[in-house]
Amino acid sequence: MNALNYHIRQAIGESIIEAARDDDVLVAILYGEGGRAFCAGNDLKEMAEADARGEEARRGYTGGLTLPQARDRRN
Repeated sequence: MNALNYHIRQAIGESIIEAARDDDVLVAILYGEGGRAFCAGNDLKEMAEADARGEEARRGYTGGLTLPQARDRRN
């Protein structure tokens, strides 16, 4: 099962910002392939490793950003 690590969260966020910069884009759909599930959630191993080093896990994009909100951030 896929987990959302920092790099994947960053890529999702960058894709949303890119879509927001295109005035012809009205909606963006994120989908997965396979029959089980889109993903398992955050990468718990990555988070545990950061915790063991005494660091806070890098957050990246964590969700909840709509295209109108991203458009407000595009400048």
